[in-house]
Amino acid sequence: MFNIGTGVVVGIGVFALRMYDIFRNRKKMKEATENREFEIYRFNSILVILMFVLTLPSAWIGYQGVVTGNELHAGLGFLLVFLFLAEGINGIDVTKLYYNEIGCIINYKFIRYKGMKSVRRKYALPFSKHVLATFKSEKFAINEPVSKFLQDKGVPLVHKQD
Repeated sequence: MFNIGTGVVVGIGVFALRMYDIFRNRKKMKEATENREFEIYRFNSILVILMFVLTLPSAWIGYQGVVTGNELHAGLGFLLVFLFLAEGINGIDVTKLYYNEIGCIINYKFIRYKGMKSVRRKYALPFSKHVLATFKSEKFAINEPVSKFLQDKGVPLVHKQD
């Protein structure tokens, strides 16, 4: 019973902390987007769907653990349900880019396209983050789809590494 209780308590705790972060970040985004009209560019939505789909086998593992009396499987299954749900909900917000004809919002800050100096890969790995540099010497970590979107808007790609 200890493993099941631990899995549920830790899962609910992580879920609650993640929901707190999500609501706080949504408030920041609402403040950042209230003065202008924006369109939304969505990317990597398959990852969000995958997080929600993975809750089903996790719930099944938890259920089977309870039925068979395997507390370790039950606790782990219930923990994974909460983790995958939290990451799926977070992914809904993380895989959006708010943009308009003059700029976009990155890290809750509006940045004009003409103020963007360059985009480059942080590391040579295929799925590594990219770095957006501005003319104000600011640097922002961005996803590869956002990097490609900005390149389409005229921000140059620089090939040097850190």
